[in-house]
Amino acid sequence: MREKILCLVAYLFSIPGIVIARIWGSKSKLCLHHARHSLELFFFIAFLFVAWYIVSYALMFIPYGGFPIAVALFGIVIAGILFSLALCVIGIVGAFTRKPVVFPFVSSFVGPLEPLFKLIGLSEG
Repeated sequence: MREKILCLVAYLFSIPGIVIARIWGSKSKLCLHHARHSLELFFFIAFLFVAWYIVSYALMFIPYGGFPIAVALFGIVIAGILFSLALCVIGIVGAFTRKPVVFPFVSSFVGPLEPLFKLIGLSEG
């Protein structure tokens, strides 16, 4: 039961939850797996916001059309957040059924951050 609660904490409380799950659940492969995937979701959402900010800043130099385009592009960020929330629910269900879950798009998207995951002890292999 403790393992399930730590997985839930990792998904619900983002970075502090991941740290708690990493420290208290360090002996559980399932807990570390779900902490890693929670961190992947965090990086995915952070990337969406940063990319939108950079693109919208560049669009602000287009007179009359830049601002509406930047606002419209924020819809992509909202869609990414909703996608991440759906994956978070799938991860929580996987934690409570004790099954490791692989997120289809996000896991391959955050693949270049594998050295960081190895550094903090959340590598898959």
